[in-house]
Amino acid sequence: MGKRAVGWKVLIVDDDDARREDLLAHTGKVPEVESVSAVTTVTEGVAALQTERPNLVIVDLEANPMGEVPALGRAARTAGAGVLLVTAGQDPSLLVESMDWASGFLPREATATTIGYAVQVVRTGAFYMESDQARGMVEELETLREMAERAPGSESLTPREKEVLALLSEGLSARQMARRL
Repeated sequence: MGKRAVGWKVLIVDDDDARREDLLAHTGKVPEVESVSAVTTVTEGVAALQTERPNLVIVDLEANPMGEVPALGRAARTAGAGVLLVTAGQDPSLLVESMDWASGFLPREATATTIGYAVQVVRTGAFYMESDQARGMVEELETLREMAERAPGSESLTPREKEVLALLSEGLSARQMARRL
């Protein structure tokens, strides 16, 4: 993608060709983004952290090899980059598991406007999540809580999930939540 005078370098990690191309096109339209590069695997993403030195990594949660995204996320945070997870789900355990390294969540169908806003939010150090995603996670947590209250022995929220939910409801950024946790 072309260079702009001031902005962030973004690395996209996604093994789905069509989605990766959409992310490249949409991210390239964001004024705050100076350059965009893309790789297809998490392994390539880890290597690109050293060569590209991105400010932001946008990674599909289901990128191959499966299960390696958290390692990429931690490596990106160690290198000083923000990490936006592309996900279709609203699984509250995902929020809990990624709190120490994720900067936010993008829906799979994110538009250039949505990506632009997410970049702006992450640049301030805040956590980005669309209201529909947050609402879905809160509803899922509420369902789990209700199940726990109604059926003895059924799955209940862990103390960590309860803490994260309470902090999320206060509107704290990922870094603020991580400090408190």
